[in-house]
Amino acid sequence: MTGIHATAIVEPGAELAGDVEVGAYSIVRALVRIGAGSVIGPHCVIEGRTTIGRDNRISQFNDTAVWEKAGMSKAAADLYLGAIKESLNSPNMVLDMRIPQNQYYQGVVLDTAVAQFLAGEISRDEAIKQISDRWQEKTDELGRDAQLAAYNASLGVKR
Repeated sequence: MTGIHATAIVEPGAELAGDVEVGAYSIVRALVRIGAGSVIGPHCVIEGRTTIGRDNRISQFNDTAVWEKAGMSKAAADLYLGAIKESLNSPNMVLDMRIPQNQYYQGVVLDTAVAQFLAGEISRDEAIKQISDRWQEKTDELGRDAQLAAYNASLGVKR
């Protein structure tokens, strides 16, 4: 990880040293100060009047205590959290789109077409067309400009 991940959100008013790393889907709110050499892992939220000094690592995957308290053995918790961490850091990871009605795009249209294709009910080309047509219809219904703005905002794109 280097710099600020494209899916991370760093609010105006947050102060980060130049070499701070912020992982995927993490949120650093205004009023937060993070010192040089620090790494904020994926899926972390840092908020309030918070100051993190130099060379710290913040991660939801480092502390197994909560999992152990819930009944997992330390070994099982280590394996579980390690697998999640590895998958999130994989270059092959496909992250959810952070736009309105994402569940419809992926959980209804995409899942349905893929299931039909895998069951041999439709061809590859039919699946692709079905996905494209239904995504286009939903995007037009919700407003193409609004969806693009939401997508760009989720990536931290400012124009």
